[in-house]
Amino acid sequence: MKKPMKAAKLSTFTRQVLAHQDRILSGYVLAVDPSSGGKSMPGYAIYRAGKLEDSGIVEVEPGMPRDRLYEINRSFREDFPEPDVLVIENVQFMPSGTGSAAFGFTKALVSLQRGIGAILSAYPNPKLVEIAPVTWRRFLPTGYQKSDENDAIMMGYVTVMEAARLAGKEPPVLPTFPDERELLKASVNPE
Repeated sequence: MKKPMKAAKLSTFTRQVLAHQDRILSGYVLAVDPSSGGKSMPGYAIYRAGKLEDSGIVEVEPGMPRDRLYEINRSFREDFPEPDVLVIENVQFMPSGTGSAAFGFTKALVSLQRGIGAILSAYPNPKLVEIAPVTWRRFLPTGYQKSDENDAIMMGYVTVMEAARLAGKEPPVLPTFPDERELLKASVNPE
């Protein structure tokens, strides 16, 4: 006699998408590529009813980390209404080495975690989907141009795509990226 098949274990990402599937497909989703240090700026993408509506970066002046974190938090509180679903990159500290160096608490990872905290604390009770870089990067199109804005667009797109898959709906069309939009405008309106 055959043993019954076990249900496939769902990833944390898929469980989170499933919990907010209706909101993702019909509401306001804010996807954020976090940052708080250096020249990098937080990227954002706004999806409404599963379609990309707007994207960009949150410009933060260079300066002390605490000032940048405050400005990131203020910007999200004041410039972006609380989303139906907040999608944010799930940046993990990964082992790197052995012994006391087993966890590479690098400055960049600490900075990213602080940026994530500043964004999460901008909203009192966000419906949250955390997406690991390895998850959304599996879907990068050929010729993808890395940027904070494009990364946020991809995080939102993969989240909407997973919600559509779980609902048995057609996957969304990959949106055009800002640099592609500029090329299209130039080819239609040559000067």
